[in-house]
Amino acid sequence: MAVKYHPDKNPDDKAAEERFKEISAAYTILSDPQKKKDYDLYYGDSGGGGGGGGGGNPFGGGGFQSFPTNGGGGDPRDIFKAFFGDEDPFASMFGGGMGGGGMGGMGGMGGMGGMGGMGGMGGGMSPEMKMMFGGLNGMSGFGGTHQHQRLANPAGAIKRNTMVYVSGLQSAHQHNGKTGKVLKFDETKERYTIELDNGSTRLGLKQSNITQIVKNIIVTGIESRPEFNGQHGTIRGWQSDSGRYAVQLNSGQAMGLLPAKVRLPMGTRVTLQGLSSEQHNGVRGEILRYDAEHGRYIVKTAPSGSNLKVKLENVKV
Repeated sequence: MAVKYHPDKNPDDKAAEERFKEISAAYTILSDPQKKKDYDLYYGDSGGGGGGGGGGNPFGGGGFQSFPTNGGGGDPRDIFKAFFGDEDPFASMFGGGMGGGGMGGMGGMGGMGGMGGMGGMGGGMSPEMKMMFGGLNGMSGFGGTHQHQRLANPAGAIKRNTMVYVSGLQSAHQHNGKTGKVLKFDETKERYTIELDNGSTRLGLKQSNITQIVKNIIVTGIESRPEFNGQHGTIRGWQSDSGRYAVQLNSGQAMGLLPAKVRLPMGTRVTLQGLSSEQHNGVRGEILRYDAEHGRYIVKTAPSGSNLKVKLENVKV
């Protein structure tokens, strides 16, 4: 990429020069551990904003459009030299300049699977260049993209930017009762990164310590107050002592309802609970639809992808 758009190879081509600056800017992010950490956090799964408080993009723009170049106004050629370590960028990349069959070594270019197929380029690349093309986690088309998508939004996990209610914390009990936003989910640690207090606090929490704020739920099965059945509302929290959702109806009425009395909308991410088949308890899934005739959700479980029919009380958001 850097070779393709290098100004020496594209004289008087403004578009190529701008592209080269963007590639150079990417290197400045990779060479600064803190900037790379911030980039992965805010852009790891989608390449776009939606992160911390006060504006999302910590670098001030979408994609790479406004990343600083070489720490602020430097010549991108200097960064290019840092990739290859000499005055002739093409010689360092291809092991002996553009002549003499140097291009023949690029055996992997025919099958670029997110840059992973560039087998012929490995020998002539500097460590910095290998880091850029082999370990850039956030950029679309590079090898690390799928890993970050897996960490941020694995199947059945609560979706990014979903608002949640925090409860049941022991050592950090001061955060109980707060609402926050899901930034990402680490499947290996089974922890969600939750942003609280307008971005000033971030916690790694288990599924059991958060409850999704879910709109468009429907109240059902209340025999003592049948006038509430069929009304719509929003799950606002979780009452741990009674095992009930804190629900606010669209009419303004607030009430505590058992999961069996709340019908969740299609597409809600849930965790299975209370099933006689123990191996399914704790499994994540997504509600595909509600079978009104049998009073069951059809839930697509993760990671198997199999569908299960479960009662309303056997899922929790």
